[in-house]
Amino acid sequence: MSSPKLTPRPLAAGSAARVCGPPTKPLSARKRPRQLRSKQMVAAIVQAAAEIFAELGYAGATTNKIAQRAGVSVGSLYQYFPNKDCLLATLLEQHHGEVHAVIDAAIDTLSDPATPLHDGLHQLLSDLLALHRANPALTKALSAAVLRESPAGNAAEKDAHHGASQASRVSALLTGRADVRSGDHTAMAAVLGQTTAQLTRWLVHDAPPGLSQDALLEEVVQLLVRYLRTEPTS
Repeated sequence: MSSPKLTPRPLAAGSAARVCGPPTKPLSARKRPRQLRSKQMVAAIVQAAAEIFAELGYAGATTNKIAQRAGVSVGSLYQYFPNKDCLLATLLEQHHGEVHAVIDAAIDTLSDPATPLHDGLHQLLSDLLALHRANPALTKALSAAVLRESPAGNAAEKDAHHGASQASRVSALLTGRADVRSGDHTAMAAVLGQTTAQLTRWLVHDAPPGLSQDALLEEVVQLLVRYLRTEPTS
């Protein structure tokens, strides 16, 4: 397995908490890792889950197969994760946290009007691509086809607080930049977010082979810049 290991995170917040449930419910995580060896085992289980979901989809993934890939007993897996939905929710929460961090940094950069739109968007796309390419199994595991079959996907859709906050910040930065065209900046922020997310996945997983990755990245940046910027005066 060449994909990097994931660092386990607590299951007490966000979508993972809703899917895994509080400690009194059957879907709750049975315990949290405290010692280094336990943390390493949990990281291996979470990474194995990403790979199995990516390869077999939601229906084909089982806790037995995940445990086997991680090199642990299924009993050891159940000490931390009661079912595959809890594992999927954990993957989703980790990924969202990493993506939000990249986007927050880009918003800070682009909020400075001295930063050219091209440069800020190029950095955003580059950082998102690096994040996705660091663990392609994870991004494949979190495809719409997998999430729509799991309660984890439904929980994530309802957990939109951070995303809404980011969209509000993007709308504000668009309004504050003289090089961005007039219009409904709230709607533009929503389109920008969806376009960036979809094109990032396309570049990592589905871009035509044989084409320069740098050239494709630049074309995506140009697409976004030309969508946002004000028309030059004649």
